[in-house]
Amino acid sequence: MGHTKGPWIIHKDEMGRGYEIYGNAPAPGWGSLGHQEVCRINAKKHGARRGMAVSYTEHPDDEANARLIAAAPELLEACKEALSIIEKYSDVPVHILALKQAITKAEGK
Repeated sequence: MGHTKGPWIIHKDEMGRGYEIYGNAPAPGWGSLGHQEVCRINAKKHGARRGMAVSYTEHPDDEANARLIAAAPELLEACKEALSIIEKYSDVPVHILALKQAITKAEGK
């Protein structure tokens, strides 16, 4: 089984102590029908360390989601490198736009 389909969205939890990440959302934004929790990142929950990702429900996509999250820093750097090369040697705006959007999302801009 693959990872949870996108887009993935970030939602600040109700208590303001962390973030919830949802996938399989038909449209960006909190409250979209069909969303599936990917993980939660809590500042502190029952003695957990800050930044610890906690999954509260088991799902067949959990392992693939964990691999994708773990690869995120390398994927971001690869996108930045690819963008710099594509901008120099390609005039295909769709590739440039897709990379810029992914980098912007990853960097929270």
